[in-house]
Parts: sequence; C-alpha cells; structure tokens
Amino acid sequence: MQSIQDNLNNYLQERPNPQAQSAAHLRYAWEQVAPEAVLAFTGSVIYDKKDPNTIVIYTTSALHKAELDLEKELYRIQLSSILRPPPLSPIDEIRFVVSRWTSKQKALQKTSLIVTPSKVEPLALSAQEERHAREITALVRDPELKQSLYKAMKAQIEWKKGREASKTP
Repeated sequence: MQSIQDNLNNYLQERPNPQAQSAAHLRYAWEQVAPEAVLAFTGSVIYDKKDPNTIVIYTTSALHKAELDLEKELYRIQLSSILRPPPLSPIDEIRFVVSRWTSKQKALQKTSLIVTPSKVEPLALSAQEERHAREITALVRDPELKQSLYKAMKAQIEWKKGREASKTP
C-alpha cells in the first residue's frame, strides 16, 4: 500500500506545472534572442505579475539597463515571434529592471569560474635577489612602509620562483 506522500508525488509528476513550463520556455526564448554578451549581465526573465503581456528582465546595472532599453523593441518583436507566434497576441512590452540580486548572482558565477592555482612551495631568495629588493625599498622613507614593502616584494619573488620551479619537469 502506498503512503499519501507517495500518491501525492505521483500525482504531481503526472501533471506538469504550467507555470514552471512557461517560465522555462520564457528563459529559453530569451537565451535564443539575446547575444552572449547580453546574457552575461541579465538574470531572471519573468512575466509581469499584473500584466501577462509584459516581460520583465533583470539586469546587473543601470548602464546595462540603458543599453538594453535602446534595443527594447527589437527584443520585444523577437520574443513575440518565439513565445506567441501569430495569431496569438504579441508581447506588449519588455521592461528592464536593475537588480542588486542579479548583480550578486553574476559576481558569484564569475568567481566560481576562477581556477584556483595549485599549491606552490616558495623558494628562498638568493643573496643577489635579496640585495636587489633591499635597494628598491631603500627609496621609501617611512620605516614601517619600507619593511612592509620589502616583505611583500620578497614573498612575491619567492612565490614566482617556486611557481617557475614547479613548471619545470
């Protein structure tokens, strides 16, 4: 005997969610119409809750919104032809909205694409390299700043040496 939960799950699987299908179709249509450069700074694409003939597209900044507003009519026509081919009523309007959430999502997507370098074992500076670093930092008058600059420079050179040594077979 099946539980009520199992029956409910079966029922929901048999009956597709028209809102989810509509949202997926809208997103697919936008991906077909918009170039990659535009998709890079747009996020959610939804039908307006008050007017189903209006599409709302979220962007990452006011600059991108202004660029998209210039081509709004072109996008409206293209989306209408995909989403509502004649004789259906076309999309009346596309509205671009700046969204802080979309901006954060896009920033997270970019950082997730960054490849983290493998661990590099830094190699110590030679006497000549250390002398050279001291000569360069000698021009700084503030003793604390001079010491910080020297430490940073030394760490950077040691890391680069270690990275170059790890590349060699």
